[in-house]
Amino acid sequence: GLPLAYLFADPESKDLKSTVESLKSLARANKGKLNFVWIDGVKYSAHAKSLNIQGEDWPAFAVQDIEQNLKFPLEDLSG
Repeated sequence: GLPLAYLFADPESKDLKSTVESLKSLARANKGKLNFVWIDGVKYSAHAKSLNIQGEDWPAFAVQDIEQNLKFPLEDLSG
């Protein structure tokens, strides 16, 4: 299957809708290459950790290639 691109977000965030919207053009540009999903980072923080996402500062982003057993967490570049 295709690699998964995860957006981990807080479902209670006032910015959730705009954050998801901001990724739609990226998802369209990568159609057929990646499957994009958003996931509740609060509820599934253990899954975020399994993708090498450090901490619980949402939103966070990672790509996982299950077939190749590869994980690509986006580093926090804000600091």
